[in-house]
Amino acid sequence: MNTLIAGCVAALAIAGCATRPPEKTATAPQTAAAKSQTAAADSQKSAPAPDKVVCHEEAVTGSRFSQRVCETQAQKEARERNTQAVKDTMTHPRGAQTVPNGG
Repeated sequence: MNTLIAGCVAALAIAGCATRPPEKTATAPQTAAAKSQTAAADSQKSAPAPDKVVCHEEAVTGSRFSQRVCETQAQKEARERNTQAVKDTMTHPRGAQTVPNGG
């Protein structure tokens, strides 16, 4: 009995994964004004406001799982600047002297 139930559950799970989402219907061609409004909306989406909270997934070192991180755009930019500064410091330490290839 348990095997039958488990088999049915597995079959339903596989069937659910195999279904396709409904196809989008064709839309009427856009006018030039509609295209410019769409382009303006897309440009606004690409540059979120500094106080808007944006969430994304980040890989966790030493783990297979990712971590969801939510921060404002200003916080994200500050973190990225700090990360780049640390990378630059590690790559080019201030006290390091370079020796020319000739000697």
